[in-house]
Amino acid sequence: MTLSVQGVAGFCLAWFVLTGTCRADGGTIQFSAVNQGLQVSIFTDPGVPSAGPVDLSVLVQDAATRAAILDAELHASLTPETPAPPATSTWAPPLCAVTSTSNLQSFQLHHRGSQNLLYYSSLVQIPAGGKWRLEVDARRGDETVSVSGVLEVADEVAPWTSYWHLFLFPPLAIGLFAAVQSRRATRKASRAARPSTKGASSEIA
Repeated sequence: MTLSVQGVAGFCLAWFVLTGTCRADGGTIQFSAVNQGLQVSIFTDPGVPSAGPVDLSVLVQDAATRAAILDAELHASLTPETPAPPATSTWAPPLCAVTSTSNLQSFQLHHRGSQNLLYYSSLVQIPAGGKWRLEVDARRGDETVSVSGVLEVADEVAPWTSYWHLFLFPPLAIGLFAAVQSRRATRKASRAARPSTKGASSEIA
C-alpha cells in the first residue's frame, strides 16, 4: 500500500465526516405517530439516548403520500415521568455544551444547521436517565398537530464511550504521518545505494 501526505489528509477528513462529533441527522427511530393526516417520526442520536447531549430529529410527512413536510413550525418539550432526579452536571464537549438546549420545557426544532433538510432537529441536554415524556407540536398555518411518546434515557455513561474517536484520532494521525516519512526515507536510501548505470557503462567501455 502506497502512503502519501494526501492519503493521510484524506483519511483525516473521512474520519471526521464518518464519526461526526456532535450532530447527526436522523439517527435511530424511537416512535412514530399519525395525527390529522400527518405522520411524525422521532429519531435520536445516539440510538440509545443517555443523560447528556442528545440529538433529537423529527421527520414530518404527509401520511397518505409520504412526502416530507418542510414548512411546519415545530416546538417540543421533555418532562420526566419518573420522580425528578437531583440536578447533576453531565459532561459534554465544549462545542456541544455551548449549542445544546438545557430548557426542556419548551424548545424549537428547526432545519438550521442540519445537513439533511428533511429533518427538524435540536440538540438537547438531558440531565438524568429515566423515562422522559416527549411532546411535539407541529403547526402549519392555523392547524396544530400534537404527538407524544416516552423516551427511555439511560444513565450518564463515561464520556469516552461516546467520544472515543476524538481521543484515538491524534495518535493514529501521527502514526500514519510517521509511516509516510519512514517510507520516504527508505526510498531515498534505496536510491542512493543503487550503482550508477552510467558509471558502470563507462567502466565496461
